[in-house]
Amino acid sequence: EYRLLSEAEWEYAARAGTLTRYSFGDEITPRDANYDENIGKPQPVGSYRANGFGLYDMHGNVKEWVEDCWNDSYAGAPNNGDAWEVGGSTRRVLRGGSWRDDSGDLRSADRVWNRTGDRYSPGGFRVARTLTPSGQPSPPPPLNPGERFRDCQECPGMVVIPAGSFTMGSPESEEGRYDREGPQHQVTIPRAFAVGAYEVTVAEYREFVSAAGHDGGMDCMIVSEGVLKRSGSWRNPGFEQTDSAPVVCVSWEDAQAYVRWLGRKTGREYRLLSEAEWEYAARVGTQTRYSFGDEITPSDANYGFNISRTQPVGSYRVNGFGLYDMHGNVSEWVQDCWNESYAGAPNNGDAWWVGDCPRRVLRGGSWFYSSRGLRSAFRNRSQSGFRHNNIGFRIARTLAP
Repeated sequence: EYRLLSEAEWEYAARAGTLTRYSFGDEITPRDANYDENIGKPQPVGSYRANGFGLYDMHGNVKEWVEDCWNDSYAGAPNNGDAWEVGGSTRRVLRGGSWRDDSGDLRSADRVWNRTGDRYSPGGFRVARTLTPSGQPSPPPPLNPGERFRDCQECPGMVVIPAGSFTMGSPESEEGRYDREGPQHQVTIPRAFAVGAYEVTVAEYREFVSAAGHDGGMDCMIVSEGVLKRSGSWRNPGFEQTDSAPVVCVSWEDAQAYVRWLGRKTGREYRLLSEAEWEYAARVGTQTRYSFGDEITPSDANYGFNISRTQPVGSYRVNGFGLYDMHGNVSEWVQDCWNESYAGAPNNGDAWWVGDCPRRVLRGGSWFYSSRGLRSAFRNRSQSGFRHNNIGFRIARTLAP
C-alpha cells in the first residue's frame, strides 16, 4: 500500500529524533540544503546530506505534499500518526520548504498549505508504504471470481469480479440516451478486482467517522416538503434511515477519506471504482438498458420518488456478478474526473485522471431519478465537495496479482 506520508509521519522522519530547528542543529547553510534561491532551481535528489534515518532533502529542494487536510493549529490533531482527515478538505499540507524559500521555511516544524489541484514549481512529493506487521501469517491465496470476503468485521462485504472486455457507453439508438454516453468504445479490464456487494451503509460509515474523527458537515442538500435545503448531514439526511441503509449526504472527498481510512485499517488497497469498472460491473455482459433487460419497474429498483427515500441495501434483485443496487437507491461516486464525452477515454479500465477534475462522475441513479437515469450507460457529475441526500458510494479493492 503506497500512499503519501501523514504530516506526523513526515515530521517524525524529518526530525530523526532531534528537537532542533533542523535535523542537524539550529543553523543551516547552503552546503546543507537547496533554499533561498541560492541556485534558482531544484537540484538532483541526494545532493545534500542525509538525515539520521537515511532520508535526503527533508529540508529544502521541493516542498512535499502530505496527506493531511489543513488546520490552522494542532488543536485536536491525531496523536497516533494518522493523517488528519478533517479540516479544510480542499487545502492540503506541504512540508520541508523548497529551493525558493528562506531558511525559516525549511525548519522541521514549518508547515504551509496549498489547494489540492494547484501545481507550482517548488512543489513535489515523497511516498510512504504501509508495511505488514512482522509475525503475521502469510498472505492468503488469490481470490477467485465470485468469491465473497470481508477484511474486517466493520468492513464492507466484497465480491470478486473477473477480468474481461465490454463495450462501454450507449448506442445512438438507445431510448433515453444522452450524448455524453458516447462514443461507444471497447474497454478491457485486465485483472480481477473486488467490489462492494452493497453500497456503503450507515453503520459502516459511522465506524469510520468514530475512528477517524471525520467531519461530515451540515451542508447536505435535502428535499424537505418539496423544497431543496442545504441543511442536512449523513446523520440527518431528511428522512429516517436504518443502519443497513446506504449512507447519503457524502461528497466525493468524504468517500476518498473513507477508503484511505479503510486502507490504513486493513493494509489493503481500497479505493473507488473507475467509471469503466463501474459500468462493466453493472452490465454483467449485457448491452441492454439495464442489466436485466430494456424495461424496469418499481419491483426491480428504488427510483422515481416511488418511496422518496433510500431503502436498506440488498432490497432489490442482485445482478449476475452478485452486486446489489447497481440501478437506483443512491447515485454512486466513482474515481474519474468529468469529461463531456468518451473521446480520448482510457480503454484499459483505469480511471480518467484528466478533464474537469473539480467535478467527479456519479453512476447508477437513485430514488430521486427517473428510470432514464438508472440505465447502465447513464452518467452524471457533481462538484467533488457536494453532498446530497441521493448520493452515496460503493468501494473497490485492488487484488494482488
